[in-house]
Amino acid sequence: MKAFIATAIASLLCLCTFRLPLVAQAARNVDVIDVHLHAMNPEEFINPASANFGAVRKTYGTNERDPEALLRRTIAEMDKNHVSKGMISGDDDLVAKWVERYPNRFLPAYNHWCDGKPETVAKFESEWKAGKWKAIGELGLPYGGHPLNDPACFPLFELAQRYDIPVFFHTGFGGPNPQSFVPKFRISLSDPLLLEDVAIRFPKLCTSIQPQ
Repeated sequence: MKAFIATAIASLLCLCTFRLPLVAQAARNVDVIDVHLHAMNPEEFINPASANFGAVRKTYGTNERDPEALLRRTIAEMDKNHVSKGMISGDDDLVAKWVERYPNRFLPAYNHWCDGKPETVAKFESEWKAGKWKAIGELGLPYGGHPLNDPACFPLFELAQRYDIPVFFHTGFGGPNPQSFVPKFRISLSDPLLLEDVAIRFPKLCTSIQPQ
């Protein structure tokens, strides 16, 4: 019996050892779609980047300060980590430039405050039909002092549900010392449970939360 167990264990170890390179090779061949990238001017993050807080403490001083360098570094990191495409939001002009430079790598996402105006929704619908946007988000509503279930967004959500456009929400914390650069931010406005109202009102809306 002991001989049988020893043989079985040896066979299992051999099998595992043989499979490891295959698993590693398979992982390298898997393309990833990153749904949380931002194309923004680096100077907008001077205040939060200098905060001595958490993970920021490790990256402070290594952040790119030139938009062109940020784009090059983003592409390099995507290649390094087998990210085939990235959904980007942020500064509309930079988003457009990044998509123009790398149309096969970036998926542009609409990221604006909700004002509830029909003309705003109509403008988005026209731009979406023209191919300018592939998604909505990451909606950072709490940064502007708005809750995740802000009724002003409901007309936009209704449109997204109709066309099956995915909507991405910022939830959770707002980074170090958020009030230093977004005074209206309150973490209570980022509570994912607020999306219960959205889910009930728009049951077929494709949503995703992006916690911090």
